[in-house]
Amino acid sequence: MVYAGDTLLSRYMKDRREKAGLTIPQLAAVMETMTEGVSQSSIEKYENGSRKPTDKALAAWFDGVGVNYWYRDKIRELLSPELFQHEYGEIPEQPIPEDIEVLNSLGIPAAFLSDPMWGLLAANDQFLTMFPGLEPGMNVALWMLTSPVARLQIVNWDLRTHMLIAGIKGIAPGIVPDAEIEDFCAQGSKMREFQTFWDEDPTTEQLLNSDVILRDQPHARGGRYISRTGRWFHPRRRNLLYTLSYTETPSPFPA
Repeated sequence: MVYAGDTLLSRYMKDRREKAGLTIPQLAAVMETMTEGVSQSSIEKYENGSRKPTDKALAAWFDGVGVNYWYRDKIRELLSPELFQHEYGEIPEQPIPEDIEVLNSLGIPAAFLSDPMWGLLAANDQFLTMFPGLEPGMNVALWMLTSPVARLQIVNWDLRTHMLIAGIKGIAPGIVPDAEIEDFCAQGSKMREFQTFWDEDPTTEQLLNSDVILRDQPHARGGRYISRTGRWFHPRRRNLLYTLSYTETPSPFPA
């Protein structure tokens, strides 16, 4: 049986294997140590779209090509837009007016972001006031990297910027056109921290840390904010909803 999402999945699997510098025999040898029933022939069929990998085989494939565990569910979701469209109907590429109404009603800083490149699609007034100079149409990761305001205002700027850049590196290849990723890297590499953020994989503790720590500003209350990133499942949306909630509860993460 050929699944609606197999074409995108097969292209992704071939692209990520090649970017990992592995031949099909090399990858098969690695995967065979993790799960039974995977052969060179299996991988060839995954890559030409004639066979869909089982969940166990896909997990072994992720291990074999070095995809971070924390990014795997999102990658699965991004690789199956046709399946979601079949279940939920046509999915808008951009937030629609009703989505913006919901965003403005939340009462806390909130924004819609593109997935996985962190483009700012829309934001409510609380969010835009908190981050002066960040406007819809801009890339949030690049703004964090290049904006003096971001560096001054966000106490844990290095962690938050690292997580955005590492997320792009971990998820985008094979899903986002190479030219778009290359353009992002070309712009980011003008800043001295970029290569370190790009090269260093986050630790589990860093990935779990959702704190955004702000300094007091005339336009924003300082302190600890809990960030949350999620996706609407009804109605289905491609973009992410990002929110910030102020709390006086001490952080469970080390300063």
